[in-house]
Amino acid sequence: MINVADGMIVMKKCFHCSKVSTCFTFHHQPPLEPNRDGVHFWNFMESDESFHFDLECTACGTIVKLDELVGLMLCT
Repeated sequence: MINVADGMIVMKKCFHCSKVSTCFTFHHQPPLEPNRDGVHFWNFMESDESFHFDLECTACGTIVKLDELVGLMLCT
């Protein structure tokens, strides 16, 4: 694993259409304020500690970017 960064997985819900959005943030405090994006009005639902990373092959050095992976939640 390379480019390891800790942060949070934040889940928000639009109470207008009931869609749920999940994103990774590098901040350690979740964004609690609601925000508007077009017709959606997103409200904070939940957040969990997480980390994001990329993979590097130890044999050839090829780096695989995991940009589509939101992150892995920490479990105790």
